[in-house]
Amino acid sequence: MASHGVAKMRSRVEIITEILDIGVPGAKKTHLVYKANLNFNIVKKYLSFLVDEKGYMEKRDGKYYTTEKGQMALKHLAGASKLVS
Repeated sequence: MASHGVAKMRSRVEIITEILDIGVPGAKKTHLVYKANLNFNIVKKYLSFLVDEKGYMEKRDGKYYTTEKGQMALKHLAGASKLVS
């Protein structure tokens, strides 16, 4: 009998960290979807939060880039993650 692993749900912080990391060199929305393993609707909600509400990302020339402010947040999030893992 084959055993099936249970998928671990990622926290909101983990998803935000991953999106910010993917956006450092710049990424199209499609790349964010595939690299972060999320669907378009979820990515759209996170981008709204990260771009419009927080200013952690910006859209230029059809790509999303992590801003300097977002890179600072990414460093803090990564550091906090190391503390609890």
